[in-house]
Amino acid sequence: MVDFIHVGDFKTGTTWMQKHFYPQHQEIDYLGGPFENYELEKLLHELIDSRDLDFDASRIKQEIERQLKENSTSRKTGICREVFACTNFITGENSMRNAKRLHAVFGSVKIIFVIREQFDMIKSIYSQYIKMGGTLSLNSFICDSIVSRGLIERLKWHKQIDMYMEIFGEENVLIGLHEEFRENKQEFIDRLADHIGVETMNLFQENNNIINKGLTLYGVNFARACNWFLRSHHNNATSMNLLSYTSRLLTNESKLKSMELETQKRVVPNYGINDRKNRMNVALNWRMISFVKKIAEKISFGKSLKIPKGYVKFLTKEYCISNKILIEKYGLPMERYNYKI
Repeated sequence: MVDFIHVGDFKTGTTWMQKHFYPQHQEIDYLGGPFENYELEKLLHELIDSRDLDFDASRIKQEIERQLKENSTSRKTGICREVFACTNFITGENSMRNAKRLHAVFGSVKIIFVIREQFDMIKSIYSQYIKMGGTLSLNSFICDSIVSRGLIERLKWHKQIDMYMEIFGEENVLIGLHEEFRENKQEFIDRLADHIGVETMNLFQENNNIINKGLTLYGVNFARACNWFLRSHHNNATSMNLLSYTSRLLTNESKLKSMELETQKRVVPNYGINDRKNRMNVALNWRMISFVKKIAEKISFGKSLKIPKGYVKFLTKEYCISNKILIEKYGLPMERYNYKI
């Protein structure tokens, strides 16, 4: 069904690839994300979000095969979707479960997995956490036992890379560094195209822009203040239903219908009329969070985020062993890009 899956990780240039490489390449039949096929996207949400007792690999495989049969081509078929790497971008939960599910449905396909220097990754993950409704300071976030449980372990990259090698086969797994992508996109694309089995593509200079820029300290503080009043995965402020009610009054009916359709696709499982109000409240809050995010991203002045001094020595010690394993085992150029060793 599928020749390759770009599983992420989050915050490693996947959005740029989804815009400027996969859909533009003449030899690639790019399925998404983002996805144009509603039914396919719904099935892929089910693949990742189903509870273990409800997951049915054979049924999902048959349904996806039926969706793709109609668009069968001789080109290389692929998907780029960060949530395949893990279902929680902060804690890294379900990495192995997701990989096994992908293998059960798609078989030993080509896998692309890109990593990022851990200190830089923590700052980027934190920035995304704030954009998605978070309220903690960076100092509190790094070792928070609820929100960030598993964050430090999640970024010991050798664990996840070893797992992909074991499940999909070493010959099928391409490991890239985000720093390589950032330094020379053309060289990175050449290597990726060779792995997929297509000709490379010359990139245009105007496509060399940065997507999903991190927040400045002022942008973070603005969003944190607003997020206290909005319900999200990172702030369960159930008492703020007045905001949802106000937002509902200010949203026209056609927009409400399209939002409700999106929740049916994304919330697994859902129960139609019985949980419609709850799903719509989440969607309306998310709309306001997205509005806050857009403003925070435009605040370009102020200091950039830095790992608090008290964590530097501790985190360096945590990551140096993992990074050395990647150098010795897979020959990755960690030293060149200032990974802690």
